Amino acid sequence: MDGLNMFFQNLAGQIGLPDFFKSNTLFFNNLFLAAVAAVSLLIVLLVAFLVPGKNRKAKSYYRAAERR
Repeated sequence: MDGLNMFFQNLAGQIGLPDFFKSNTLFFNNLFLAAVAAVSLLIVLLVAFLVPGKNRKAKSYYRAAERR
C-alpha cells in the first residue's frame, strides 16, 4: 500500500495539484482517481457530442455548395 500511496503523491506533485490530493491516505488518493475519471469522462462526452455536430454542418455546407 505504501508504494501505491507514494505513486499517487508523486503523480499529484508532478501535475501540480493542491496538497489536498497529496495526502498519505488511500481515501484521498481515491478522490484523486475520481477527479481524474470525472475530467476524462467530461472530455470524452464533449468529443462525442461536438464531433458529429461539426461533421453534420460540414456535410450541409458541402451539399449547399454542390447545388450552386
